[in-house]
Amino acid sequence: MSAAITVNNLNVRYNYAPVLSDISLSIPEQNMAAIIGPNGAGKSSLLKSLVGLIKPDSGEFSFFGANIEKQRMNIAYVAQRQEVDWDFPITVREVVEMGRFGHLSWWQRLDKKDSRIVDNAMQMAGVTNLQNRQISELSGGQQQRMFVARALAQQANIYLLDEPFAGIDVSTEKALVELFKKLVKQGATIVAVHHDVSTVKDYFDYALLLNQYLIAQGKSTDVLTDENLKKTYTAQESVQDSYNMAIKQKQKWPIHD
Repeated sequence: MSAAITVNNLNVRYNYAPVLSDISLSIPEQNMAAIIGPNGAGKSSLLKSLVGLIKPDSGEFSFFGANIEKQRMNIAYVAQRQEVDWDFPITVREVVEMGRFGHLSWWQRLDKKDSRIVDNAMQMAGVTNLQNRQISELSGGQQQRMFVARALAQQANIYLLDEPFAGIDVSTEKALVELFKKLVKQGATIVAVHHDVSTVKDYFDYALLLNQYLIAQGKSTDVLTDENLKKTYTAQESVQDSYNMAIKQKQKWPIHD
């Protein structure tokens, strides 16, 4: 099976402090992959680097062997919900329609085909009955379903999801997992930041254990060992040490922009 995502020697810093160090990994296509690690481990930074929201200090990555510019429309990114202005006056349907914008030229409007794709995406994500609501009126689970629907409307091959199960009820979580598994059967690759170690083996085929450095990667049933988890969740002290060292030596570090 070929790789959907390949990363080589990726390094990222914030304000002189290393966040990701020498990350090299490969995620097989048509899999559900979890990124696991403690807070501050660089999980979100990894996804943001892949979609161009953060400029790495060094390193390379590709999608199906091509760079981000050639594969941009094949990659759907769902950020954490707290990064959204929920007071912005926009409806659920209008948010989902944004998933089609990348397929249009600047002068084009959504046509009947686009509308059918939006309708189908909302139906798959279970938000059809919410389409006319303002986003400020939604619960946490409804918010997450809406953003998944927007990603589905993009009709991507790779879905990068930053904590898709955070702050939602159990029934919504189970429904999203089933939806993601259905997408994988249809050929998609799902990569999600995930915090609940107890559900990884049930939800995900593949796992990446991360804490500034890549601790382990592979089939979730193989890498989720007590030894690997201990290395992942007790490495926080070394991360803090790296930060302290960076601050002390900041005059030697180029500023990360």
